[in-house]
Amino acid sequence: MAQRLALGFVGLLLAATLATAAQEFPRVVSAANVRLRIEPSEEVRIVTTLPLGTDVIELGTTPDRQWVRVRTADGREGWMLDDLSRRVAAGQRAQVAQAIIWERLQRTGDGFESWIALTHFIDQERTALPDLEWEARFALYRLQALAGTALAGERYNRPVAPAIRSPGSPSRMACRVNARESSSATSRAMTWCWLSTSGACRQARS
Repeated sequence: MAQRLALGFVGLLLAATLATAAQEFPRVVSAANVRLRIEPSEEVRIVTTLPLGTDVIELGTTPDRQWVRVRTADGREGWMLDDLSRRVAAGQRAQVAQAIIWERLQRTGDGFESWIALTHFIDQERTALPDLEWEARFALYRLQALAGTALAGERYNRPVAPAIRSPGSPSRMACRVNARESSSATSRAMTWCWLSTSGACRQARS
C-alpha cells in the first residue's frame, strides 16, 4: 500500500513538472543585440541576434533559471540568459516596457547605437498604450532618449540624423537632434526637430 502511494505521489509530481514545462509565457527582450543560442551556454553556436523590444515566447528554463528557452515570432527557437528579457503578464505590457526604459535611461556610457535602439523601442511601445497619461509619459521618455542619442553622437563624432520609421506609418521621418551645453554645467538647452511628412517642427526646453 505504501509503495502504491509512493508511486502515485511520484506520478503526480512528474505530471505537475511536465505541465509547468509545457506552459508558455510571453516575454520581451530587455537588452540590445541579445544572442539566441542553440544550447544554454555561451560557448555554443548563435542562432540569431534579437534587438531590444523583440517579443518571444518562453518555452522553459534551466533548473537554476539562469537560461530561458524561447521561440521567436518567425519560429526560431533557442536559449538566452534569463536576465536579458522580462515576462509580460496580461495587462502589464506598459508597466514592463516602462521598467525597461527607466533602467536603460539610468545607464551611463551607452553608445550611439544603444540610444537609437532605445528610441525605436519607445516608438514601438507607444502604439499600444492604454491611455493619455501613459502616452504623455512615453513622449517624455522619447525626448530623454533623443537627448541621450544626441550626446552620444557628439562624444563619438557621429552624425545625429538617424532615419526613424514612425510606428504605424509607411512614411519615413528624419529625426534631427541638436544638444548644446550652456556655460553652466547644471543647465542644458536641448532643441529637437521632428520632421514628419507634414513638415511639422517642434521645440522643447529641458
